[in-house]
Amino acid sequence: MYKKLALIVFLALVVFLGAAESQLSISEDVRNFLAATFFVPSITMSDLKDKYISAEETGKKIKILLVPGHEPNFGGTEFGKLKERDMNVDLAIELKNNLESNRRFEVILTRDKDNWNPELEKYFNDNWEVIKDFTKLKKTEMNLLIAEGRVEKVSSGVRHNTALGDVAYRLFGINRWSRDANIDVLIHIHFNDYPRAQTYLPGKHRGFAVYIPDKQYSNSVATKEIATNIFKRLEEFFVVSDLPKEDVGIIESQDLIAIGQSNSLDAASILIEYGYIYRPQFAGQVSRESAFDKMARQTYLGLEDSFK
Repeated sequence: MYKKLALIVFLALVVFLGAAESQLSISEDVRNFLAATFFVPSITMSDLKDKYISAEETGKKIKILLVPGHEPNFGGTEFGKLKERDMNVDLAIELKNNLESNRRFEVILTRDKDNWNPELEKYFNDNWEVIKDFTKLKKTEMNLLIAEGRVEKVSSGVRHNTALGDVAYRLFGINRWSRDANIDVLIHIHFNDYPRAQTYLPGKHRGFAVYIPDKQYSNSVATKEIATNIFKRLEEFFVVSDLPKEDVGIIESQDLIAIGQSNSLDAASILIEYGYIYRPQFAGQVSRESAFDKMARQTYLGLEDSFK
């Protein structure tokens, strides 16, 4: 505990002075400690299964955080009258209803279409500077370990829009809050699109994809098992993305904040791109609701499979 506290204080100083300009030397012990946090699991499926089995007896349920991608009234792709940020919420609510049918699950939603979850919004407001420091510290740790050759810098090869400014801080804030709130599993819900000249016309790509943390991250192993089970269930009804590099279905990412950029998450965390926003099944309300019903049900079943 004292060692970790000392490390945090030290890294805060490095960030404050500017890591590039600082002449401070970092001890071998500190570098070893940082490297160990990457390769030692922060969460295991064995522990999660034990918690699931005993949930009704102990009252300690599996805590699932559903994160509809983007923010209330801001962000995300659009196609015609469809707004991804609102579609994300609609699917999240459907998934929440499915998950809550299992008494061993406790489900929390980060936002609706207009507002953040009040508890999360209060956390942002009360801890904004702490969140900013947390973000800088995690990035400093990551850059240090890459420079030392203890962590390998890798790319998924799939282009994503980069979260900037306050949006990025709120994503890191969700990661930090999830640790403080003892969240076990995060599911980020998105719909896809890709850059092209005529974005008002349907694109050529289709299918779903599941993103998981880089294998060097401490939440990667448990996440991969959960993601694999959900992927198998979704694949029963939906085609896998045909976008190059995404067509493997389950993609490791080092850079997505949602699933733990810079090893910033302890919980298992997956990001699901459920389909391309311009596809016909999302055009009409009836077909869209039917698709969401299947997506939510299969995601729930895949998560449940993970605890068997």
